[in-house]
Amino acid sequence: MIIFWLRVSPITAFLILLQFQSVFAFQASDPPPESVEYRIDLRPVYSYVNTTERDGAQHTDHSMNLRARFGISYHVSNKLTFRGRAAMRLSNNQDDFRFLLDDHTGGGGSYPAGTATFDEFLLSWQVNPELKLTAGRFQGRFPLTGFIPKGVDRYYGANLSISHTDGLWMEWDVSERWRLHLIGSHNSPSGSSHAARSPLRFDESAAARFTGFANIQHRNTQDRWAQRELSLSVTPKNINNKLVFV
Repeated sequence: MIIFWLRVSPITAFLILLQFQSVFAFQASDPPPESVEYRIDLRPVYSYVNTTERDGAQHTDHSMNLRARFGISYHVSNKLTFRGRAAMRLSNNQDDFRFLLDDHTGGGGSYPAGTATFDEFLLSWQVNPELKLTAGRFQGRFPLTGFIPKGVDRYYGANLSISHTDGLWMEWDVSERWRLHLIGSHNSPSGSSHAARSPLRFDESAAARFTGFANIQHRNTQDRWAQRELSLSVTPKNINNKLVFV
């Protein structure tokens, strides 16, 4: 994938995004026991931004960035799968490099450049053809359908970002066309595992550390509507109700 973006004065920006992805996988829909699947993707990005101020002053900023991810899936049986993935961000502007095992995502919705972590570490159980249960650290992504997908709620891995959810996830095909998602998340007092923003806080009480998410989803790209879904987030005791008037 190659993306080229150019906009003229007062800001001229040039962005090249390349993504390379290799999958070494068992292609059957029902993998055999004790089989292993590997996945590698690299996303290098070069950005160039030239800004002209009203007084004529010019500022130029350019950077090289890379997001690299390596994942492995081990199919314990044809119903039970363990999956883990390491992810890292690199930039020529980073100060240092560190490996983190934090229980929350950064305040900007992603780990910063110069960071490596596990963004997947989970156990998945296909209970039956209609019901799937996942526990651990996972990517509960709900992108809107399109050439470049966007997300209204819980869209991870966009651009160079690294983020995750820690908790339990149930996927249930309630009918041939509708799928129900239920996610229970655990959050750290220092922040959210699914990148919730202020004024949501998770340090007020133990009850504030658990949040819920429900989504009913219908996708049919052949019909008049490409995507229909409804999401509901439950965040008890997470909003700081102390108001300050100036």
